[in-house]
Amino acid sequence: MNNIFEEATRKRVRFDCKGQANVEDLWDLPLTTLDSLYKTLNRKLKDMEEDSLLETKSAADRLLQLKVDLVKHVVKVKLEEKEESKKLLEKKAEKEKLLTILADKQDADLRNLSVEDLKKRIEDL
Repeated sequence: MNNIFEEATRKRVRFDCKGQANVEDLWDLPLTTLDSLYKTLNRKLKDMEEDSLLETKSAADRLLQLKVDLVKHVVKVKLEEKEESKKLLEKKAEKEKLLTILADKQDADLRNLSVEDLKKRIEDL
């Protein structure tokens, strides 16, 4: 399988986005900007594609396809990371809620101890 990032760095791929952006800069762009960039590149790619039995893909066509693939990959990874982060936050909130309930139940158990049991536990400390 061809590694698109290796190919992109070897070819020194640049994007027309907020000036000249390189492959590494894609990771810092917001999803909305990446989506806009994707739409622009994809539109250019579709404009270049015309049905022809004789025409082979040019280097410019392949470079444009590489750019589209790079942006698609970065967006996919960023969306996956966003979803994973959301799941982690939900788990953290649930854990905190459960710990609070556990502490409340433990306090209730202590409140239900007899005076003698409470005195004994205090002395043991």
